[in-house]
Amino acid sequence: MTDEHKSAFVYEPVRLFLEKFRDAHAANVSACFEELFRHSGVNAAENAATVGGLRASEAQLQRVIADHRRKRFERGVMITLAVLCALLPLVMIAMDDWELVARLSVGISGAGVCMWLFAKILPELSKKIETLETSDGILQQQINEQRALAWRQMEPLNALYTWNLAPRLFTQTLPIVTLDAYFDMGRMDFLAQRFGMTPPATQQSTLAVQSGEVQGNPFVFVTDVSMEMGEETYHGSLSISWTEWGTGADGKRCRVTRYETLCASKTAPKPQYVEQTRLFYGNDAAPDLSFSRRPGWVHELNERQRRKRIGNGERQLEAMTREAIKNNGAFLDMTNKEFDVLFNALDRDHAQQFRLLFTPLAQKEMVRLLTDDKAGFGDEFAFIKTRRLNIIVPAHLQTFDFTQSPERWQHYCLDDARAYFNHYHNEYFRHLYFAFAPLLAIPLYQQHKPPEHIHKEAWAHRLAQREHEAAANSLGDKRFAHPHSETRNILKTSIANTGERRETLTVTAHGFACKQRTEYVGKFGGDGHWHEIPVHWIEYIPVARQSPELRAHATIADAMQQNSYLQKEITAAREVYNDTVNQWNSDIFAWPTKMIVAARAGYTTRIPFTASVEMKARAREVFF
Repeated sequence: MTDEHKSAFVYEPVRLFLEKFRDAHAANVSACFEELFRHSGVNAAENAATVGGLRASEAQLQRVIADHRRKRFERGVMITLAVLCALLPLVMIAMDDWELVARLSVGISGAGVCMWLFAKILPELSKKIETLETSDGILQQQINEQRALAWRQMEPLNALYTWNLAPRLFTQTLPIVTLDAYFDMGRMDFLAQRFGMTPPATQQSTLAVQSGEVQGNPFVFVTDVSMEMGEETYHGSLSISWTEWGTGADGKRCRVTRYETLCASKTAPKPQYVEQTRLFYGNDAAPDLSFSRRPGWVHELNERQRRKRIGNGERQLEAMTREAIKNNGAFLDMTNKEFDVLFNALDRDHAQQFRLLFTPLAQKEMVRLLTDDKAGFGDEFAFIKTRRLNIIVPAHLQTFDFTQSPERWQHYCLDDARAYFNHYHNEYFRHLYFAFAPLLAIPLYQQHKPPEHIHKEAWAHRLAQREHEAAANSLGDKRFAHPHSETRNILKTSIANTGERRETLTVTAHGFACKQRTEYVGKFGGDGHWHEIPVHWIEYIPVARQSPELRAHATIADAMQQNSYLQKEITAAREVYNDTVNQWNSDIFAWPTKMIVAARAGYTTRIPFTASVEMKARAREVFF
């Protein structure tokens, strides 16, 4: 095997990430952004000056807002003081125990202070508040103009961002991994027929999917949402009281009122929704071996705690080995006890193939991966192998956002756009790389290629069911929901018709209607009577809605293109409108002619167009 061929393998994922891939990917990401920036023609100096002015205006606005709040507080205090002083003469009249002269003096002083506050102090404060409110409006307008200008300056760069930038950069840095444009039927059938991957369950829907191959071996990242019926306990209470004879503090019999709160509960089914991201990987190596391991969080232990865990684990391994020999079982502990304890795959069912898979190099790298707490994420992944299919469930992938929409990178500040672009893509590589790391640490997996890859058999180019579900979920489950559904919806797709350039899908949304119920639970009270305690609970009734046929491929692509065109038209119209509004707002304050005319005609400033929170939420619900 040549040195060039050896360099294509990644047998030491942690070391190679630190010494090679981390810096290489950072360089690739930086070069990509700088190329986009160079091609866009954005003037960095002009944008920096605009954003600098914007930041200064924002800081000044915050100072004005703080002064405005302080002056309003001062005015409130002065009004309160003035009212108290106005009431002081009335108080003095009502006080008979003071001398008349003293009461007159205090009353007249209070009235004088009140008149002084209303005549001088409060008008001055109101004038200052009015001036600050005017400054607030002018600064707000100035900020809007500066931000709009900064967005216009960055438009050429924002228009260059495309989908799948992160996957393209990932494969550029790590060529042994190939990422597909979409998850097709050929890839799905290959994973299902040869490696045993099962389709999503009935109460499970795919939110996102990314397929590809590592050295010819197929994989797919899947983010699913699953619905399981759990339980919810509802509580109710009833307060009762009764009167009985008792003994008082003086020792005499008297009637005493007793109080008691009766409590009851009811447990009823409730749907629970769980999202999970998993990596499915097919490989023919060790085809008869199955095992599983859970995260052990070894990287969080100090050296003393780690040694203690290994010592306890060694005794367990020895006991299991003795038991297997006694009963002619398949378990046999490894020579490398540190690996065997920390990896903790004690349910393995084929000792010979387990040793074949985990060579001394693989054991060493797996221990390094589990104990690493700087480069990667340590011992936070589950690893399930079922014959030819491997499933990795990394904890760090459960919270990372892999959305690749071009809008993610768009910004009005060049420096912020550059910093975020570099940071996100470097984190994307790190998260994806260490999801693969448990597989890369096993050399046999990279050395073994399936016959289908070697012979490069033709694969179909129809989308897989999981890709259909991901597309439907990207439009929002509320779009397909039953009118009475009040919970999250599980979307399932089926192909209604197949054409040359399109597939027609039927989307069925499964949710639950919520009905408020009340159940009365009987219970004896301290008064000796039977009471019915109301417990309010929710009954979840399954509902489903089958949507009209949804056309995939060409039709969706055309609709997305039309949506993109309309968005550009709306953006252009909004800019023209806001420019006109900004010019109007500036003109009505131009001294002297325009300001006088505006004052006489009652002209006021106009508010530039901005999308409300509700409108943005609705836009996310309905894609096109």
